[in-house]
Amino acid sequence: MNFRDVEYIVKIAECGSINKASKELYVAQPSLSKCIRKVEEEYGIQLFYRSRGSSMSLTVEGKLFLEMARPVMKCYEQFQKQIQDLRDRNRFKILLGTAPQRGYDIASSLFRTLYSKYGNYFLELRTGPSLELENQLLAGDLDMIYISTDTFREELHYAEFCSTWMYIYLRKGSPASAKAIHLKGIDWPVLRLEDLEGERIVANRHGSANRKYLDEILKKNGKEFPIIEVENNSNRLAMVESGRASYFLNARQGKIWDALDSSQLFLLHPEQNLAVKNCLICRNGFQQDERFRIIRDCLHGILEQDADSAALLG
Repeated sequence: MNFRDVEYIVKIAECGSINKASKELYVAQPSLSKCIRKVEEEYGIQLFYRSRGSSMSLTVEGKLFLEMARPVMKCYEQFQKQIQDLRDRNRFKILLGTAPQRGYDIASSLFRTLYSKYGNYFLELRTGPSLELENQLLAGDLDMIYISTDTFREELHYAEFCSTWMYIYLRKGSPASAKAIHLKGIDWPVLRLEDLEGERIVANRHGSANRKYLDEILKKNGKEFPIIEVENNSNRLAMVESGRASYFLNARQGKIWDALDSSQLFLLHPEQNLAVKNCLICRNGFQQDERFRIIRDCLHGILEQDADSAALLG
């Protein structure tokens, strides 16, 4: 006996007729008759009295069966509803990963944009080092990630946004500021790595995207600096402000963190710099999911708004 058998017999009992039950269930009468025989033979009972015509009434054993079946059916219906609710929550739940600082920068705008336009969706934002987020994405623990990258994997889909460049947040009192030059078409003063001789650099730990690009730039240009690893971004900024170390950071051109002192910001010379892409990344195939499209469109809107604000501010 299975749940369908229970459902059929309950319906026959409620209708008092195989004929009527057949019409409501859209099941052929022989199939219902077979179901009754199956259950009766399995338990050695008789469920119905057959009257003349098509009417049927429950036996004592049939009434006991019905007392058992109704709560079972109710539990089964509740189970089905709970499963459907779970599927709906999974369908409308979005798991997005990003780096801690990026999460801080975009969280309020992203939540506001998402819930104002797509109120039935629920966003869970997780933060961590970019390489760890990429591994979580590949393992299926995240739906998508929004990070900076210069490497592209075949098993992942990349929706590219703006480019980011490496800037130098120079410690207060550093003599390197006097070596800055201005290049045509670049709004920020420019420094070369050679200008930073003698500087100590504060950086995130290995596994973060920012540290990865710093290491790549130093390797590309054959340079080395004493590096102090500090995982918390606020603590890294505090070290710059206190004059203890300088800090390399990625920033979209025209969108520098508001909390920074712009007089201490310098663009690393384009010849030595590394351009990376801000990308919304998912597993291949998931880009067809509505959730990916929604987050991509929300991010586009936020970036366009930031660009407009920067233009208004001059």
